[in-house]
Amino acid sequence: MKHFFILLHLLFFYSSTAFGQLDHVSETKPIFNKNAIHGSIGTVVLYASVSGYFERMLFDRLKRNYLATFVRVGIGHYGGLESSGSFTLIQTGIMTGKDKGHFEGAFGLAHRTNKNDNNYEPAIVAGYRWQKPEGNFIFRTGVAYPESLYAGVGFCF
Repeated sequence: MKHFFILLHLLFFYSSTAFGQLDHVSETKPIFNKNAIHGSIGTVVLYASVSGYFERMLFDRLKRNYLATFVRVGIGHYGGLESSGSFTLIQTGIMTGKDKGHFEGAFGLAHRTNKNDNNYEPAIVAGYRWQKPEGNFIFRTGVAYPESLYAGVGFCF
């Protein structure tokens, strides 16, 4: 009987610690940092813009294909032959793709101001985003309004 309790004791304590080091990776584990700050420079022939953004991931899941949703707020300045001014915007969007390369699409509302008037206009983005899973560096390029053809860099935290 004494040997039975010793054996039971050893099996109970050693079996529970033997599996304490297993790391089960869930398919629903977030793989990107939730916050990002990035800046962009955009231009077409007679129009240019510079802008900065704060972005927050809302939904971040890895299954067969990667899908994330985000909210972004930004400020910027634009200039061209006709006018110049500043803009603020808020957007919501999606990011798809696995590994490092992602499609990024977003839409929202921009408030553009210049010396003559204030306008509310759509803010639209379609572009490529290079960001490693669990990495901190972001590279973005694409087409957007009010940014135009843009390229930008940033970091995640």
